[in-house]
Amino acid sequence: MAPDGFQTASRLAQEGQFAAAEQAARRFARDNPRHPGVFSLLGRLAADGRAEEALAAYDQALALAPDHAPTVSNRAQALRALGRSAEALAAYDRALTLKPDYAVAWCNRAETLCALDRAEEAVESADRAVALDPTLAEAHANRAQALNALGRHADALAAAQQALTLRPAAPRALRHGGDALTGLGRSAEAEQAYCQALSLAPRLAEAWIGRGLARQAQGRHAEALADLDEAVRLDPDSADSRYHRGLLRLMTGDFAGGWDDYEHRWGREGFLRRSAPARLVALRDQLRIRAAPADLAGRKVLVVGEQGIGDQVMFASLLVDLARDAAEITCVCDPRLLRLFRHSFPQIAFVGLDRLGAVETAGFDEILPLGGLAYAYRQGRSAFPGAPYLSPSPEVVARWRARLGPGRPKIGVSWRGGTDLTGAAGRSLSPEALATLISIKGVTWVSLQYGDTAPVEARQAGGDAVTVFPASEIDDFEDLAGLVMSLDLVVSVQTALIHLTGALGQRCLTLIPSAPEWRYGATGATMPWYSSVELCRQTTPGDWNGPFDRVAAAVRAARESV
Repeated sequence: MAPDGFQTASRLAQEGQFAAAEQAARRFARDNPRHPGVFSLLGRLAADGRAEEALAAYDQALALAPDHAPTVSNRAQALRALGRSAEALAAYDRALTLKPDYAVAWCNRAETLCALDRAEEAVESADRAVALDPTLAEAHANRAQALNALGRHADALAAAQQALTLRPAAPRALRHGGDALTGLGRSAEAEQAYCQALSLAPRLAEAWIGRGLARQAQGRHAEALADLDEAVRLDPDSADSRYHRGLLRLMTGDFAGGWDDYEHRWGREGFLRRSAPARLVALRDQLRIRAAPADLAGRKVLVVGEQGIGDQVMFASLLVDLARDAAEITCVCDPRLLRLFRHSFPQIAFVGLDRLGAVETAGFDEILPLGGLAYAYRQGRSAFPGAPYLSPSPEVVARWRARLGPGRPKIGVSWRGGTDLTGAAGRSLSPEALATLISIKGVTWVSLQYGDTAPVEARQAGGDAVTVFPASEIDDFEDLAGLVMSLDLVVSVQTALIHLTGALGQRCLTLIPSAPEWRYGATGATMPWYSSVELCRQTTPGDWNGPFDRVAAAVRAARESV
């Protein structure tokens, strides 16, 4: 081929004539097999949709010129496209060792760190990219992605807007801006951002997911499901799209399809890092996924708790079903649940999650995550018995009743649930709303709040003090259960207390925001898990007046019954 063949291939690529560029590059490579630049070019031409070919081309280029930082960085991109994020991060680090001021590598490294659920490091990497090249729109977009992962949605929105200022038609920046708006509770605006992203990149599965979640937050469940179906169609192997579709299916009562999708949580890096103990993650390849009851009959089964303590309490209802089938069960759970679970399920052996590493797993026929039992035993609404399944020891209950003493009705209250990453703002009561709630007279309010109780400590609400017990006295869930069983009523926002109260069969009024968690269902005053829990739903975001009216009526009834 003519000496200028490589330049011709490069020019064609710059002009967007990619097929012609690839043909020219391949001809040149055939005649010049020791030219690293042509293999790097072939890698770039294959990068969009042919990541395996791109990786092979970059490897050929680096075999000839191992210290070429841009090629090392491009190779990292190919690894990232193949889902090999840990290897991609190592490659970016190698590129930055060769060229520390390489803004593009810092930028793409941030996206890879997000994929590994290392958001704080991702912000730092994006900040380095921005400092080196403030005009790099993708760096601002990746910074927005990382800030969203940290729950810093206002900062993420500002970063996304900066990216769009630099490049107005940037689908990923629009998508991350939509994620920020969703996190800020501005779901209608978020939907518009996702629509813009999809008009530019209709195959961007993450934007279909985002728009689906924005529509779900607005109560438009059929449209949301259609969006999530499209995300699954575009990327059938995406754990994110299947997981989010699963939660929506569960919310709307499609339990068979919902639990099937829900099992994809084990493919999500964020879930593994935040919601599963490290030892359970190490056992992932040994977990029995989508087990049927027949698979468990007569077997020796190890069940391992996952997610938060409220999830473990909720999914513990499934141990009742498993106990009818399995020959022998050991369950690993949060140490705070050990006393209560042991008293409630004497036929099951319980071990604290902090001792999971000492459990000899080879002695079990099957190892299952606790939430995975739902696939086996809750395939339809009729499969939820709704009956109480936890009970503290009578001695614990008697001790609390004696301590609380006789007199006017005693009502437990919890006003804050979740974190910045799990929608705490939307599901918690403001100080003003809390003051309105506990100002109802003629009852004894008892704090059941986990953590900071400063908003009610020593507070006089219309002359009625709120009783607060030291955290050390109710941190163990058998002690907390004994206190709950000694009350006349519980009023709470979405938190683990709901699951405990429902599992005990104690009456609970739950204050539900307009966009609730999946487990509370899309509509209605009841949830399938517990027959004693009554849902008081918002009809307008942020407006608790309707739910508070129901609570006030229940409190008055309790007061008049004494």
